[in-house]
Amino acid sequence: MNEQELSIYNKTMIYILEYYFLLELGFSDINQIREKLNNRWGNISTTLLLIKIEKNK
Repeated sequence: MNEQELSIYNKTMIYILEYYFLLELGFSDINQIREKLNNRWGNISTTLLLIKIEKNK
């Protein structure tokens, strides 16, 4: 595992924790939560896809 992968895993864990934390606080609009988290942490699926494409070159 390299530093870039570790950074992605850390962002993913923070994203998940923050998502469930906001749900526990009573925020119920899941789409708004996802939009807020994607703006803050980036879209993790897209990041992983770009890395996969880069590795396959």
